Parts: sequence; structure tokens; C-alpha cells
Amino acid sequence: MPVSFEFNVTEAFLRNNSHPITILRKTHDRLRSEGIVPRRYEFGVSYPVEVAEINRATVKGFIYCGNSGRGPYYQIRLQSNLVPNGFLQEYREGDKIKVLLEKNANNEVLVRLYKLPSTFVQAPIIYLNEPPASPVEGSSTVARIRLDRFREDYAEAPRRRYEQQMQSVRISRPQIDPNTWLREKYTHDGVMHCQICKERMPFKYQGQYYFEAVEALDKNFFPREHEAQFLALCPICAAKYKLFIKNSQKKMQEVFNTVKGSSIPTIALALDHQGYSIRFSDSHFQRFKMIIEIESEN
Repeated sequence: MPVSFEFNVTEAFLRNNSHPITILRKTHDRLRSEGIVPRRYEFGVSYPVEVAEINRATVKGFIYCGNSGRGPYYQIRLQSNLVPNGFLQEYREGDKIKVLLEKNANNEVLVRLYKLPSTFVQAPIIYLNEPPASPVEGSSTVARIRLDRFREDYAEAPRRRYEQQMQSVRISRPQIDPNTWLREKYTHDGVMHCQICKERMPFKYQGQYYFEAVEALDKNFFPREHEAQFLALCPICAAKYKLFIKNSQKKMQEVFNTVKGSSIPTIALALDHQGYSIRFSDSHFQRFKMIIEIESEN
């Protein structure tokens, strides 16, 4: 699972070419458990990473392990001689950055930076090209005439019509509820994450994280009912997956083939012309892939 924390942009971050980001100490144990850094502090040692700013190319950097009067620390730094023009230039002192650290399919550490929106302040609404105010004299008469015309228009509007039609309705269901099964698979330390964006589910409903259990492929690929065929997605990723993958037999075939040929529980995915990936838990991936292998034989 990705390790994340928020960072307040400082003068040192802006002034220094390596743009140092000190990792919160409370996340050190998570860094070790995810294998991002060794289990012991190694002062003066650096670990290579790729740093990605959203919608920009990645830049090589490293995590430096140091020790100061306040104790051990880890700091993300860019290789200053490789930083392209414009990288991280839109930040200002006091801005907030969400930092995510995770390992990719090649076991490399990737650092993603997301600029968080500033506190929203409602600006005064200014209407342009407003029609001139109706003249006061006779205004009630004009309004009454318009309402009479509207009454006539509404009286001529067609009534709603309904008719019964025969349609095919899915009546079968998996033996185990996919929502319950996925919630157990993708909740860690009380937090549930999306399989595509890897972010925490955006909100809770009735005390539980809200998510969508989306069947990865349609009945042409999955003719049987099983909970392992579903994905745990946040509302945004669910909408994108349905639009860009489930609407295309070609895209679903690509997902089918990619999983069939993969030995790792993370597969590449193209949504909205951008590169994403689906991350499975080990047990979920084993079952998902086995279903695909069985259906490939049929």
C-alpha cells in the first residue's frame, strides 16, 4: 500500500535546487514495512527514487537518511542537475502537497506529488451582459401576459407515457457479496483504498467507506458469477473504468490478456488516454487470474 503524508511548502523547498521534502517521522515504520527503506537507519545513505509531479514527466531523486539534533530523519531530494525547467515552479510558500511513496511493478520506488487545493473562498458573483431592468410602469401587466403565455404552453406539453416492455434482467448473483468481500481485501488499518488511483476512498456512508464494486469484464469473458471478478473502485475511477474499458470489447480483451500473461498483481491500464494500473491483493489476483485461465480453456 502507498505511504502518504502532507507537506507544507517552505522557503527551503523553494530556494534549494533539490527541493527537499522531509518525511514525517510517524510514517517511518510504514516506509520500512513497505520495503521503501531498510529496517534500520543508515545515516548518510541515499536510496534512489523517481519523483513524479502530476501531469509531468518523472525526475530522478533519492531518499536521504540523516541525523540531526532532533533525531533521525528521511528526506526526499531531487537530483538538482537533472531537474527540468518549470518542474515544481508553480508552488508558493504555504501551499500544501500530498506526497505518496510506493513501489511499482519493477520494485522501484516512485514518489508522486499532488498539489492540494487551497481553502476555498466564495468570490462575489458578477453577472455580465444582464438585460436592462424592466420599466417600472406597466411591469405587472407585462409579467401577467408572460405567465398567461406560459400557462398555455404548459397546457399543450405532452403528458408522460409509460408502457410495459420485455427486457433481460440479471437475476443471478455471486454466492458471496462482492462488496463485503472487497471491503475485507482492501481495508488496512481501518482505511480502504481504491485499486486504481490507490487513494483513500473519498467519504463514508453509514460509518463505512463508500466504494463501487465494478465487475472487471462482461459476461462474454466471465460467464459465471464470482466475487473475485469485481474491483474495489472509488466513484471517479469506477466511472472512468466503465466508460473507457467496459464500453469496449477490445479494451476488455486487453485487460483479459494482460492479466493472463502477468505474474505480478499490478497490471497496466489506459484510462482517458492516461497511464494507470490496477493493483490487486495477492489472494485476489490469484483467484482473478485463475478464473481467466479457466475461461481461456473453455
